[in-house]
Amino acid sequence: MFAGIRSGNKRLQSWFSSRRSTLSHFFSDEGPASDCFHLVDGFMLLSGTEIQSERTPKWTYGRQVRIFVNGLFLYQMAVTILQMVYASDGRNSVDFRTIITFTKLVGCFAILIKWLLLVFEKNSICTVLNFITNKKFNSGDEAYDELVQKEFNRSACTMMRIIYGMTAANGVTLLIPSEVTEQALGMPPPLASHGKLLKRFFYMTSTQLLCIGTVPKFLSNMACIGMLIMGMRCKLKILAHRYYRVLNQTSSSPDVYFSRMERDVRDLLNQQMEYWRHFAILQTLVEKAFFIAHFYAMYSLGTCFYLSHKTGFNFLSGTLVSLSVVYVFKHYLWCYLVDSLQDVGESIGDVIYEHCAQLPYCRKHHAQYMRMKSSLVIIWMNTRTGYSMSCMGMLEITTKTFVSFVNVVYSVMMFLINVA
Repeated sequence: MFAGIRSGNKRLQSWFSSRRSTLSHFFSDEGPASDCFHLVDGFMLLSGTEIQSERTPKWTYGRQVRIFVNGLFLYQMAVTILQMVYASDGRNSVDFRTIITFTKLVGCFAILIKWLLLVFEKNSICTVLNFITNKKFNSGDEAYDELVQKEFNRSACTMMRIIYGMTAANGVTLLIPSEVTEQALGMPPPLASHGKLLKRFFYMTSTQLLCIGTVPKFLSNMACIGMLIMGMRCKLKILAHRYYRVLNQTSSSPDVYFSRMERDVRDLLNQQMEYWRHFAILQTLVEKAFFIAHFYAMYSLGTCFYLSHKTGFNFLSGTLVSLSVVYVFKHYLWCYLVDSLQDVGESIGDVIYEHCAQLPYCRKHHAQYMRMKSSLVIIWMNTRTGYSMSCMGMLEITTKTFVSFVNVVYSVMMFLINVA
């Protein structure tokens, strides 16, 4: 008997030891948790989206997880529609429930549209993702390229850990029983008339499991496109460093200088054209996603802050505020990253401008001098203005746009507070 207990204890200790070593490796510097592509692909799996690149892992039960998550989201959306249909009006508490149900319904449709954008643009996303992971695009300085790649991976991992943390926090707050949450998101009559046990099951799957069915889809757009912008900024930094290295080589005789420069600039232009082809794909993705996110957020964030103010301090208001803060962070992150792309483009233009001012002149090579200077000026003009993005042509995506957006959200919140 004691021999059996000792044997079982050893097996249990061995199992815990193997699990501990697995977790230790997972969160180590060499483990999957330190790879931003692994983290993003895991979150895409949680959101029910399949986006595979050369570096993303192949999940064993990926198809089953996506079917379950997408089915749960559609079920939660159907429950939200029923809640809206059966929402009453006439009293303050009922008005509050109508507003929160309508906000949730609009959010579900916005999430569905953004998720469908990722699904239909899957090939475009994979094309940009493969370009970001392609090591053939380099500056010729391996140490610098590795440093920039590590900086990109660290920033993207930080963003993903914040997103995972907010998803987990929302899951915890929704799982904690709350009268306000049950009152605001209570079951509609068709689902509430099947006994206490079934009613509890419907409430758990439609409300408490929002962190599995809806929240990952809510944040998947931010995770995927945010990482793509970061990756393209990393590649643009590599391109800028190559410009710096080519245009700051030591001068030699005019014969050698102009022949070398023509060859190097031709190679640079080929590399820049490759970058611009992929940047145009990203530009289209960002403009579509930002259009949906921007105009949905102007209504929903002000309303969510109002509802949090209306309900006071509780788990429902905590969930609304946390999701709103993440959405504001997402808006700022996109604006900041697009601005930083433009900054890197301007730095390339500055390097070219300085080189044009110092371009050695020789009467014998006048034609080559004029041709080189004209080419560099054209590149300079394009790089200074070629990395901006707009919201479907209606407004530029910049940090100034973010400031205007915050003012609109504040105005909506104050309007609702004063009217209600």
